[in-house]
Amino acid sequence: MLEVLAGVLAASAVAVSLTVGVALRGLRRANRLVPDHRTDAPLAWRWSPRRPALLHRRLQRACALLQSAATSLMGPGRPGRRRRGRDPSPSVLDAAAEELLQRALQTDARLAEMDRRGGAWRRVHLPALASEVRAVEAGARRLARLRAELDRSPPPTPAAPAEELLDAYEAALADLRARPGPASPPLR
Repeated sequence: MLEVLAGVLAASAVAVSLTVGVALRGLRRANRLVPDHRTDAPLAWRWSPRRPALLHRRLQRACALLQSAATSLMGPGRPGRRRRGRDPSPSVLDAAAEELLQRALQTDARLAEMDRRGGAWRRVHLPALASEVRAVEAGARRLARLRAELDRSPPPTPAAPAEELLDAYEAALADLRARPGPASPPLR
């Protein structure tokens, strides 16, 4: 009888340990700025009202905005929508989003380091880090706005056949030849 009770207690302890471990793992992943990059930010920053924690959460929101606006940052295994009529290859906006994400990751690492060092160090460096967080947020908003404008624009038209392009070029040249201009060299 005692053996059965010990077995039930051991199984319960294992189940509780696994549940707590899975919950902590989920919280640690939710605390990351980017799913693929670990963070040094303490888990308490998920709910802490302290200024470094608030800056960390602002960086999280900025990174989420960047990832939703950048097409190439949604890798092969990640769900995401495809931009209609757009080439899925990396664009200038995607490169800018990647750069902003890197800045956010560096700023977050500096925030965690600053928080570990404590008092005077924090007072000296926190204003500069807050300014960097504002810059990342502004860049993320700007990039998201540009991506939305790009998505609202009509898809590019296919290139005109070569004959049409040549006809348009010849017409433009004929128009230039017909115009009297101020001592321009003759067109050949």
